[in-house]
Amino acid sequence: VLPYNTLLSPQARQSVGLSITNALIVIDEAHNIPETLRALSSCKLSMQVAEAALAQLLAYTRKYSERLAGRNLFYLGQIRKILTAMIKYLKCGSSTQDDERGLDTSHNRVQRKEMIAAVDLMFSLKLDNINLFSILRYLKKSRLSQKLLGFVNHTAATTTYDNVPNAPDAPNAEFMSKHVSSMSIFETFLEK
Repeated sequence: VLPYNTLLSPQARQSVGLSITNALIVIDEAHNIPETLRALSSCKLSMQVAEAALAQLLAYTRKYSERLAGRNLFYLGQIRKILTAMIKYLKCGSSTQDDERGLDTSHNRVQRKEMIAAVDLMFSLKLDNINLFSILRYLKKSRLSQKLLGFVNHTAATTTYDNVPNAPDAPNAEFMSKHVSSMSIFETFLEK
């Protein structure tokens, strides 16, 4: 017995060591499968996650820039450029166009909520000259999201949260797990 998303996702099956080769699978309430497949093949990136990923990346780069090879610094710069452009994109919008384009202007912060093709997003961000395949290959090979998670958890253990807006106990803070790196959510967003 297991959830649909574990059964239907090859990565989830691999992470729990489940092989379905030559297996007979019985699915209860199969009418829920289309919704699960839609959820598995989509990903959203909130402004808070993008900002957290950028902050983690900047802190990591600042601490280790002397130790990193030029190639690593190049890729970290490319990732920073993508995150900065996405944050700017999520924040932008004029009040007259916002209502027409599906932007949420409550909470004194404009939040863009729309579905857009990856190619159109890259052109609107003026990032069409960045090779996302190379960035994704670098993210996987370097295991940057795992490194950032370890770096952030170690740093958080030695830091106090006095007047920090994204602190875990800040009012109206979106829940962010200390077990999942914001960079891994960003990486998943790029993959989809």
